Amino acid sequence: MYDVLIKSGYAALNVDNWNRTVVCEEDVPNGAVFALSEYSTDADSKIVWKAGKPAADAKNLWMASSPEVVITTLPDGTELKGIDNNIRDFVNIKGHPIDAFKLIEDDVLTIVPSTANATAMATAKFLIPEAGKFALKAQAEATAPTAGMYLKALGATTAHIGDGNLVKKAVTAYKFVVCVA
Repeated sequence: MYDVLIKSGYAALNVDNWNRTVVCEEDVPNGAVFALSEYSTDADSKIVWKAGKPAADAKNLWMASSPEVVITTLPDGTELKGIDNNIRDFVNIKGHPIDAFKLIEDDVLTIVPSTANATAMATAKFLIPEAGKFALKAQAEATAPTAGMYLKALGATTAHIGDGNLVKKAVTAYKFVVCVA
C-alpha cells in the first residue's frame, strides 16, 4: 500500500514545460521527488528525463504523478494493467515512463498516507527531501527548513478515494503547500 497524491492546486496544470516524462532506476510511488538534469540514453526514449536523487536542500524538484493504473507482474515477467483497481496499490515501476510535474512555490498538494506513513503524516509540520532518496520525509519539529524546497503542512482534510470496492470511502488526508527557503 502506498500514499495517494492529489494535486489540489498546482502551477504545472497551466504550463506544459513544467510537465515531463521521467524514467527512474527504482520503483517509486506518486509523490516521489526527483532532480532532473539529463535525458535518458535509451534509444526508445525521446525527450525523456532521467530521475536523479535530490539533495536535501534542492530548490528545483519534480514530483511523480502518473495515472493510477496498477500493473501486476506475473512470475514469467508478463505485465497486466488494470486487474487490481485499488489506487493505493499503485507504484511507478522502474524503467517505465513516469509523469512528473515541477513543484512551484505555493502549489497545494493533498496526500492520503498509507497505513505505514499515517502516524508520521499526522504529526508532520513539514515534508522535506530525504538526501539520496526519491522520498519526502516527515519532520514533526516546528522549525522550518532553512534551505531548499519543502512542503509545509496546512492541516488535515478528508478525501474520497477508491480502494477497489464499488463505493469510495472518506479517508483522512493532509494538505501541504510548497515552500522555498
